[in-house]
Amino acid sequence: MNNDPAQIEQIKSAQTLDDIRAVARTFSAQAQGNGGIFYSGYVGEIRSEVIARELAHKTNLAIINDTSRARFLSDEHVEKAIGDSAERIWLARGMSLGRAENIRSDFLYGNGKLPPENPLSTRNSLWGEASAEFAASLRGPVVVVASAANAERVLGQVEVPTVLQQLGPLPGAVTDALHAPTNTLGASDGHTYIRDTQGRWSTPGRLCRSLPRATCARSSTPPRN
Repeated sequence: MNNDPAQIEQIKSAQTLDDIRAVARTFSAQAQGNGGIFYSGYVGEIRSEVIARELAHKTNLAIINDTSRARFLSDEHVEKAIGDSAERIWLARGMSLGRAENIRSDFLYGNGKLPPENPLSTRNSLWGEASAEFAASLRGPVVVVASAANAERVLGQVEVPTVLQQLGPLPGAVTDALHAPTNTLGASDGHTYIRDTQGRWSTPGRLCRSLPRATCARSSTPPRN
């Protein structure tokens, strides 16, 4: 992605973390079209992102990677500028160099072990904020590609909860799994379930059956008013 050098300069001259957030927010993370795909972790030895991208290409379902926010945050020059500026801001506030270096990536990706209200939590990270905007914008079929996904990552902390705010609570099997010591996102039968607008819990659809060992679920988010 060819970013405007002015945007990178804005990040480099930021005085607060909110200044950096403001630059990132100028890029949309909303889904285009109908439906979308979430992914997390690996499916066997294959990154779920690889499977999700292929599904997006074949089905035209939205994927966060295709949003302008994701392309911006994925740029190596942007990522370095964000990390350097966050570290500089923390040092100016009296944080030790070692501490600042250790947490610089948390501002981008989040730390799933921190409470949601912490500014460095998964939900409040730059990628977490982008994922929340993407998930909230989805309408139509939703597909989840994951296998023993870590519930501390964006899928469990941000994307699924955002969608379920519109659809209702998780079934007991999934709720138990989210709070299990193993921190895996998945029901006891090995599937991830999402309730549709009629209150029915989904089972893996035909689209997912071609993906052995993948935990997939299909759902339908409410139409736009």
